[in-house]
Amino acid sequence: INAYEFAICDLAHANSGSPVPQTPESVQACATTTQVYNDAWQMCFLQNTRSQAFIDKVNDAKARLDDLPPKMAPFLFINNKFLVCDEPTMCIASRDAFGDTPLPQPGTLLQ
Repeated sequence: INAYEFAICDLAHANSGSPVPQTPESVQACATTTQVYNDAWQMCFLQNTRSQAFIDKVNDAKARLDDLPPKMAPFLFINNKFLVCDEPTMCIASRDAFGDTPLPQPGTLLQ
């Protein structure tokens, strides 16, 4: 959940029109507040290096995306299936290489 909270905090600053723009300081403040400011995060953000485990996860996600029809970000996966959202607050299905499966309860990730 901390990664989710960090992403929301950071996106609040990155959003165009934000009263407080995204800066390196705002990113670090979000990381500290949400308790993701650890060695791996520092290595990525401060030194611009990634662990092999992170690189492997990104490559795995890219391989799964390559099997799907084109889709714009954000790329959300639940149980290794791509989450299909018609709009930022409404997700309706999961998708894999065989097609879409309607969600039992369409809605937001907060429901």
